[in-house]
Amino acid sequence: MSELPIKYNEWDTESARVNGSNYKTNEKDNEDERRQNRSRRLRTAFTNLNCCCPCSAPLLLGLLAGALTMGVVFATILSLYVSDSDGTTDLSANAVTQTTGTSTTSTSASSTTSTSSSSTTTSTTKSTSTSSTSSTSSTSSTTSVTTVTATTATTTTATTTTSKTTTTTTTTTTTKPYCTTRVTFDDIPGQTSTSGVIPNGYDNLNWTSTSYINVSTTSNSGYQNAVISQPYVAYNPGGAQVIIAAVNGTHFSFDSVVVGSVWRDNLQWTIDAYRSGVYEIHATFLLQVGNQTTISCYGGCTNLDTLIFSTTGGTPHSGYAQTGTEFAFDDLCISFLY
Repeated sequence: MSELPIKYNEWDTESARVNGSNYKTNEKDNEDERRQNRSRRLRTAFTNLNCCCPCSAPLLLGLLAGALTMGVVFATILSLYVSDSDGTTDLSANAVTQTTGTSTTSTSASSTTSTSSSSTTTSTTKSTSTSSTSSTSSTSSTTSVTTVTATTATTTTATTTTSKTTTTTTTTTTTKPYCTTRVTFDDIPGQTSTSGVIPNGYDNLNWTSTSYINVSTTSNSGYQNAVISQPYVAYNPGGAQVIIAAVNGTHFSFDSVVVGSVWRDNLQWTIDAYRSGVYEIHATFLLQVGNQTTISCYGGCTNLDTLIFSTTGGTPHSGYAQTGTEFAFDDLCISFLY
C-alpha cells in the first residue's frame, strides 16, 4: 500500500518538467518577434523623415561641425590649465636627508675612532600628458619615484698600549764574621803569675765558677795539653759548672773553643746555650787527658747571651795525682752582635 503514492508523485513531477520546457520555448519566440517589430518601426520613421524634410541633411552636418569645434576649443583650454598647474609643482618637496656622526673615545690604554655616515636622497618626477581627438579628451599622469641610498662604511681603529713593570729584587747575603772577640786569658787585669779568679767584665763578659792558671806552674796534668796562647788557660775549679754571660744582655754568636781534660779520660763535656733564658743549643763531647779538642759552630750558634760548660764521668788517668772532673779551655771565640 505504501508504494502507490511514491509512483504517482514521480509521474506528476515529470509532467510538470515537460510543460515548463514548452513555456520557455514560447517566451523565446515572442521576444524575437518583438525585436523585429521595433526594427521595422525605426526604419519606417527614418524613411518618412527623409521624405518629409529633404533639406535636413545640411542642417545636421552644420550642427555636428559646431559641436566638434567647441570640443576642440574646450580641450585646448583644459590642456593649458593642466599644464600651468603642473608647471608650478614644488620641487622643494623632494627630501634629502644626510646624517653624519663622529665619536672618538680614548683611554690611557686604548683609543677607538668610529665614523658613521649615511645619506638618503628621494626625488619625485611628475609628468602630465594631454591628448585630444575629435570627440574625446583624456589626461594621463605618471609619477616616478627614485630612491638613492648611500652608505659609508664604519672604520674602527683600536690601539692598545701595554706597560710592563719589571721588579728587581736584590738580596744581599752578609757572611757572619768569625771570632771578632778572641778570649786568651793572658791579659786579665791584675793577673798574678800563677792563678786567680777571672773577674766579671773581662772581655765584656761575666764569669761564674771560672779561674785562670799559668800552665808552667803545673806538672803531671792535662793543663799543658789545652793551652793555645801561652801561658794561661781557664778552668773550672773543683769540677764546677762554668757560666759565661754577656754584659748587659748583649747578644753574640759562639764560634769555637779549645778544651781538654785535666785528670780523667773519656770525660763527658757538655755545652748549653741560651737566649733570653730560652734553651737553644745542647751538645756533648768526650775529652781525653793527652789531647786537646776544638769545638766549633758555624752559622747556627747566633743571637745568644749565655754559655754553660759542664763535665761529668770519665776515668782517672793513670799516674796523675788528682782525679777530679776539671777541664781546661783556651782561645774562646765569640762575635758580638751576631
